[in-house]
Amino acid sequence: MSLSIPLHASTREQATTDERSQSDVQPSSRSLQAGASEWIVAAGLGWGVPVFRSSGQERLLLPSLSWGRVLTSAQGPGHVRGRFTWAVAVTPLFVQFEPENAYGIGVSPLVWRWNFDTSGRVAPYAELGGGGLWTTTDVPRETARANYVLHVAVAARVRGPGGPATIVGYRFEHISNGNRAPRNPSVNAHVLLLGWSFVKPPR
Repeated sequence: MSLSIPLHASTREQATTDERSQSDVQPSSRSLQAGASEWIVAAGLGWGVPVFRSSGQERLLLPSLSWGRVLTSAQGPGHVRGRFTWAVAVTPLFVQFEPENAYGIGVSPLVWRWNFDTSGRVAPYAELGGGGLWTTTDVPRETARANYVLHVAVAARVRGPGGPATIVGYRFEHISNGNRAPRNPSVNAHVLLLGWSFVKPPR
């Protein structure tokens, strides 16, 4: 009888240790239950590419702030299983520093994010978003100061032992006046993203 007490205590301690280990590696996708909300603070460095009549000369800085809510539980089969988030994003300071300086602000009320259901510390997602951009000068030159923006992105949340998850990703950015101006060469750019994700669980 005297040996059973430390044995049970040891078993309980091991179980507690295992639970802590599992919680430490819980991916941020599993914390994104239906009803959870997420803030993402990120910045992107972009360079233009000569496609769809664009010149490819642009160099961009794209900081962003987004808030979204997870609207579904895990859906779908196999590797595409995930949860859907509808988010709103703001670009508080759009900066173009080549071929000429331009500054502006952007709002994207349609940001659709698919959070893949994964295990481990890395939780990937795919994103499609659109909205408007208003700048101090024409972007691109001799076109319009008010433009539509559309982006597609793939990224991942990388969770450490504590605190917010780190966001790393790629985004393709498209800027166009929608043929409202005599010229519409558009801007198309590759963008590398780095940021942080802050998740608030559902109540």
